[in-house]
Amino acid sequence: MADCETSDLTDQTASLSSRPPKRRKLPVNYKWLRRACPESSDVAKSAKALKMVFETNLDCCLEALASTRANHEAPAPQRLEKLHVSWANLLNKTYQKCAESVMKELGQVKLEPVYPELNVQEGFLSARKTYESVTTYTYHGTKQQNIDSISHTGLLMPGIGGHTVKNGSAHGVGIYTARLGSAGLSRGFCDSDQMFLCGVCDPSVPVPTSETDHKPTWKPSSTIVQTQFPKRQPVPPRAANKKFELHRKSDEVIHVGDAVVTFKQNLVVPLFRGALD
Repeated sequence: MADCETSDLTDQTASLSSRPPKRRKLPVNYKWLRRACPESSDVAKSAKALKMVFETNLDCCLEALASTRANHEAPAPQRLEKLHVSWANLLNKTYQKCAESVMKELGQVKLEPVYPELNVQEGFLSARKTYESVTTYTYHGTKQQNIDSISHTGLLMPGIGGHTVKNGSAHGVGIYTARLGSAGLSRGFCDSDQMFLCGVCDPSVPVPTSETDHKPTWKPSSTIVQTQFPKRQPVPPRAANKKFELHRKSDEVIHVGDAVVTFKQNLVVPLFRGALD
């Protein structure tokens, strides 16, 4: 009898040990339950795309990518030729308009055309098409050590490419040039006999004068008794110094005294390098 009970216990223990362990139920994120199941066609397309990726030669892809980037960076021959023609026309027009007045102001000066990087030329020419503007011609004076770099990269805004403010920013951080007729302003920043003749894509408009701002709205009468009179308008103070007087203004360019300040880099470019004989 004892043997039978022992055998039954042994059988029960063996049956319990042979049962698989209970699996722990993990919680399911409720967000997964709300997502729509992918369509079988989408799954098939994804599998086909992965297969194409694995079968594609990586070297061929790199060569195609490199050639695409090269074609994108290098301008097409027609585009490059058109850019050269547009820049040459700009130089010719500038020389015809400014050469006589520059030589009257500076004496016998040799004007050498400047050909900055293609992206500088293209940026200025496209800006002239984008803005409703005129081209204002100005001077820019600088140190001898900066002549070659400006001829190559153009005039840089402070804060771009590590370029810092060199000569102050009394009217805001921008590129400062001097209008034609005020070469002395730019020559004060030169340590050699060379400075630049620049072109500014100028969308600025004249600043209204005090007379236009304070037009009288009534007229005195000799036949009608007037009982109401307008309030006295304060007279705007005159500029204490004409070199700080604002003549023209826009968000991109301002004319203050003899200076022309440009706040966008692509709106001003060196066109000629002047060297006194």
